[in-house]
Amino acid sequence: AFLFYKKILYNKILVSFFIIFIVLTLLGGKTIAQTFIWKDSFALWTHQITLYPKSIHPGYFNRATLYRDLLEYKKAITDYTTSIELNPADTKSITNRGFMRSKLKDFQGAMADYNLSLKLDPNEYMALINRGTLFEELGERKKALTDLNKSIEINKETPSAFFNRGMILLKLGKFKESLSDFSKTLNLDPEQKKALSLRAVNYALLSDYDNAIKDYDKLIGLEPKNFNTFYNRGLTLANNNDHRKAIADFKVALELNPNMSAAKEKLKLSLSAIDGLDERENK
Repeated sequence: AFLFYKKILYNKILVSFFIIFIVLTLLGGKTIAQTFIWKDSFALWTHQITLYPKSIHPGYFNRATLYRDLLEYKKAITDYTTSIELNPADTKSITNRGFMRSKLKDFQGAMADYNLSLKLDPNEYMALINRGTLFEELGERKKALTDLNKSIEINKETPSAFFNRGMILLKLGKFKESLSDFSKTLNLDPEQKKALSLRAVNYALLSDYDNAIKDYDKLIGLEPKNFNTFYNRGLTLANNNDHRKAIADFKVALELNPNMSAAKEKLKLSLSAIDGLDERENK
């Protein structure tokens, strides 16, 4: 048993040294101590960029993505651009730069990037999703749906494609189709709050109040301080003639946002409905 344990331990040591060797090679031969003192990912990717400023590697792309997540879009564009200059066929950097340009309202630049990405790779589904979303923002709905439909044909595992198409279908009044897309979004991303909220609205528009209320219940579990969700659930309950529960929701909405005039108005209507019901019951 002891020899067997020693053999396992020896194998683990070999694996550990192999992993360390790979890490050291990727980081340009730094010491073991140095590989574990990176304070954050920025330091890691900036170090890689410093070592190899003109080489094709993920440093620029990954640092740009970190800037994107911090909403520093101009810095992200700079790094994506360098990544593209080093590798002009890098469709992911081109697509992401387009998204950053779109965030900065440079729609012409964004469209140029999406078109270039799709020229290089017609199956770059994120470019299709982003271009479709941009087409919708620019009022070109048919083109938007064409891009989103194609992106879903290529990759059926991306929640944003179903979500964005669902929003367009909802605006078009195609409630059953939009409901299907929001449900597919939530199958892929169960805690996507926007999809959950819009599916609840969708259910309500189809007079399926019970399922709408279930979605609002989930939303409140995710965002217990969101006064809009309490207000919307209250509206749904009122439409379902459950005014007592609606009153409770309108009151919570007003506790969270005392200046919400719409909630005040609906609260009065539900209180009036309850008074009328009580009067009829007492006759």
